[in-house]
Amino acid sequence: MNMYTDAALLGVENGQTLVERSIGVPEAKQMALDVDWGLANAAVLDWVAREGEAIFSGLMLTSAKEATAAVSAWVTSGAPLRELQKTLSRESLFGGSRGSLIAVTEVTRAYSRGNLVAWKESGVVSGKEWQTARDERVCQICAPLDGKIVELEGSFQTAEGLDNVGDPPAHPGCRCDTAPITRRFEG
Repeated sequence: MNMYTDAALLGVENGQTLVERSIGVPEAKQMALDVDWGLANAAVLDWVAREGEAIFSGLMLTSAKEATAAVSAWVTSGAPLRELQKTLSRESLFGGSRGSLIAVTEVTRAYSRGNLVAWKESGVVSGKEWQTARDERVCQICAPLDGKIVELEGSFQTAEGLDNVGDPPAHPGCRCDTAPITRRFEG
């Protein structure tokens, strides 16, 4: 859970930087906005405590179901025990490519939430823009979302109009991000 917390807090820090750049605050003037960023950190830590446990519990449940299915299939097949051992080694909890996919997805989720919390706290962000990696690996879900702008609390709608996507990640392995859309800043 430390990785998740660190990613969320890094998202808050990045969110603050993006807001200040967006409104033209010189780099030399840190904390130019009259914002208590500690409140943003507290809010994202609350989110991690609430949502992080649910996310990881769901991942554990999925792994338990996969292991149960593998054992059932092994019992039915009559294969030797070493076959079950091989199967369970390949499908171990968060092992191999699955572990990497989960890490990318969940760090993206926490980082994105950190950004959103910071943007809310700033009081100057009115919306967000979906941004893809803009390379050959961008998927069919995310490509149509690139450049779309919604209200800060809004959801992005896929090209087909069937699904609403809140914030990245839109799917496992999503590499997308959002950028803040700020109100005109005076001062």
